[in-house]
Amino acid sequence: MKKIPEILVSEMRREMNHHGVPRLEQVEYFKWLRYYLDFCLKYRHSTRDPETEVLYLQKLSSKGQSEVCQEQAAKCICMFRKVAKHFPAKGKEQDQAEELSDWGQVLVSLEEVIRVRQYARTTGKTYRHWVIQFQDFLQSKPVGEVNDEDAIRFLTWLGRSASADRAIALWRR
Repeated sequence: MKKIPEILVSEMRREMNHHGVPRLEQVEYFKWLRYYLDFCLKYRHSTRDPETEVLYLQKLSSKGQSEVCQEQAAKCICMFRKVAKHFPAKGKEQDQAEELSDWGQVLVSLEEVIRVRQYARTTGKTYRHWVIQFQDFLQSKPVGEVNDEDAIRFLTWLGRSASADRAIALWRR
């Protein structure tokens, strides 16, 4: 069984937290994700193809997995496909992937700049995280419509969030 890349783990964890998936249940979600990725690899299916999800769930059913487990796996794969849109497709996936969104193109361009400038992998991971945070903050507003005011609102929001986090931490002491 292949290990799930660390950046995918962190983005999936962020998505699960966003959807209120309890920490203990997240372990199960990662199990379903590993099974799904192995299924796609074994049967040479695209992880981004919605039909693959149906085939995977049929496989779970044929293996005697309960409806509860199948529902949990379906939710996990749905979250995975949402997160996967933030990552450029590679190899066979690239041929089958739908055209990248404008935010996807931003991430691809960012990765190219990071590669050319030979930044550390962790730097790239951090930059990707902040671009995705900005995109989420703007509720996926088209990149062409993003302006200075959006950046100022985002930075102000970050500052207030950080201040609130510090205040809560101090209060708990």
